Amino acid sequence: MWLKVEGFKDLIHSWWQGIEGRGSASYRLATKMKEIKQKLKVWNREVFRRLEYNKVVALQLVDHWDLVESEKRLSEEETTSKKEAKESYAKIKINGVWLSEEKEVREGVANAYKYLLIENSDWKADIERLQLEQISQQEAENLEHPFFEDEIHSALMEMNGDKVSGPDGFTMAFWQSYWVLLKRRSWICLRSSMSKVSSSRVSTIHFWRILDASLIANEVIDAWQKREEKGLICKLDIEKAYDSLNWQFFMKVMKKMGFGSSGWVGCRVAYPQPSFQVLVNGVPAGFFPSSKGLRQGDPLSPYLFVMGMEVLSTLIRRVVEGGFLPGCRIRGSGRQSVHISHLLFANDAIVFYEARKEHLTHLSWILFWFEVASGLRINLDKSEIIPVGEVEEMEEMAAELGCRVGSMPSVYLGLPLGPPNKGTSVWDGVEERVRRRLALWKTPIYFQRRETHSHKEHDG
Repeated sequence: MWLKVEGFKDLIHSWWQGIEGRGSASYRLATKMKEIKQKLKVWNREVFRRLEYNKVVALQLVDHWDLVESEKRLSEEETTSKKEAKESYAKIKINGVWLSEEKEVREGVANAYKYLLIENSDWKADIERLQLEQISQQEAENLEHPFFEDEIHSALMEMNGDKVSGPDGFTMAFWQSYWVLLKRRSWICLRSSMSKVSSSRVSTIHFWRILDASLIANEVIDAWQKREEKGLICKLDIEKAYDSLNWQFFMKVMKKMGFGSSGWVGCRVAYPQPSFQVLVNGVPAGFFPSSKGLRQGDPLSPYLFVMGMEVLSTLIRRVVEGGFLPGCRIRGSGRQSVHISHLLFANDAIVFYEARKEHLTHLSWILFWFEVASGLRINLDKSEIIPVGEVEEMEEMAAELGCRVGSMPSVYLGLPLGPPNKGTSVWDGVEERVRRRLALWKTPIYFQRRETHSHKEHDG
């Protein structure tokens, strides 16, 4: 909203030019941004919003409508005005923070987040003997290439400016709007910081598309059903995925995957130990350091999380190769068969295995080891086991892992999992989402419903 105010750009420019600083490039940039932030707070309070004045006006409006209502019955329009006045006053009362009870609430919320974001001193499993897939030497060398200004500008402009402000308190829209003014100091700061460890960049990780993962999962179910075999599907939910990843664990993962020293040390530059404040009803509360987790909204975080999940994938592969957790073989191209044991897509994990209790025991050991190594936790209350075929003693098997029993058709990555061949109603949710997205397009789109048929019906 500030960016739309006439004269705001000139105001920022004058403030920026008037602030002097000494020291390193990063220190001068931090000093300037800190003073700009303080000036914005004063300007917002005294010029833009005048909260105390607005509070008095809102209170007067509430008193006015209370007086009118005591003398006569309010009309529908007057009742609406009174309701709006009370809502406005309530919001200001929250932002004004002059209630002691609210202070206690803020402190409680801040303490809860502090517990969530600080690493405990519990024992962590070691991954030194675990063999992870490594990047090539050429790929590792490519990560050492320096950043260029046009790369930084291009990445900045591709970000969503409307997202919540970053750790420095400024939104991406602010940096995008004033890049010409701020770029010199920011570029010098970034270049001098990264030169200490040699520059690094994130390599491209090739992902399957969501549709591919969903189709593979349904192929496994179809193969079991055609062979009249009994199988189990375990859908795992990772609790607070980004907030729980252990930093020491992740640094070990990067080293074992072949990233050069400047690569994983560079991540320490990008992910220094930050301090947090929690906004409760618009009011900051608490101030504490974080010692674990990835930053929400950071474009680097999804790549780092996927690398951490590679440890879980490697653990499952080792158990499968040892014959302790058989997956499912499906026919691939030609006469070759493909062995599918699990699918990982970001923080969505799904595991396939035969309907035997000992396999669930082995899976529970894997999940426990992964939890104590990475800091991530499987939320068993939201995880479920789905039987394929007539599987006996399902409740006992679910109790072995500690999760609930699900059923088909289910949902995986937003698409139906195990839908009946002639069933079309399970696709209604997908069709509705497509309709909503098409409605956002400016050009007229004519969408005609097409019935879903099984392959047998299609082939006659």
